Amino acid sequence: IGFSMVLFFSSLFLKQNLRRILYIGLIFLFFFLDFIISYYKLNYLSILNEGVFAFIPWTNFYIFGLLFGDLISSWHKDNISRDLITSTIVGIGGIISFFIWVVFYSYSYYFTPHFIPYFMLTVGIFIILFSVCYYWIDIKGRVFYFQYSIIHWGKLTFSLYYIHFGLIALGILVFPMLIGEIYYFGFSIYEFIILIIIFFLSLEIFLRIWQRYNYFLGIEWFMNKISKKTLFLKKFS
Repeated sequence: IGFSMVLFFSSLFLKQNLRRILYIGLIFLFFFLDFIISYYKLNYLSILNEGVFAFIPWTNFYIFGLLFGDLISSWHKDNISRDLITSTIVGIGGIISFFIWVVFYSYSYYFTPHFIPYFMLTVGIFIILFSVCYYWIDIKGRVFYFQYSIIHWGKLTFSLYYIHFGLIALGILVFPMLIGEIYYFGFSIYEFIILIIIFFLSLEIFLRIWQRYNYFLGIEWFMNKISKKTLFLKKFS
């Protein structure tokens, strides 16, 4: 996330086409690096593409987000239907490419986040969900019950990524005490559903309290401070 944030603020000084070429080039570069690490079994570099805090897969997801955000910023109202249809087709293509690959290479490794077909699957699902939500919410003006919370969480994505680890750890420690079972024995489906509900309720309560303090010291809070400075420099560069 830190690398991606630096990349984002640095790329603001580049022209739009050059910025997009940079994003695409970095995505291919990181996948090539991942291939080298995996193919030659460079275990001392495995921290870059494996584990919860793996650098390569999550950086590529974020860079794609920058690329996609840059693309939709150039959408025009007159061609919005065409752009949404195109993005949906691209998303479906990403999902299909994943399943085609799995048919020929049905190994568990191909379901890991740092493999290209998995990346295509995840990106494809994201693009389709984005297109559907954009159509129903932004164009049709439809409103649903959890819309505020989802938008609220979306604006705090980076902070929530770290906060959810704390909530999960707290749940693992506290929840077994409430139900009288040990976590390592596993939870039943009903207990798991209750745990998920408690997780999202706790998250929503925490965010509403944190909002009163303008999300002080959150990652987005720092991004806002830095971006104001960056945009100021860009204005006079």
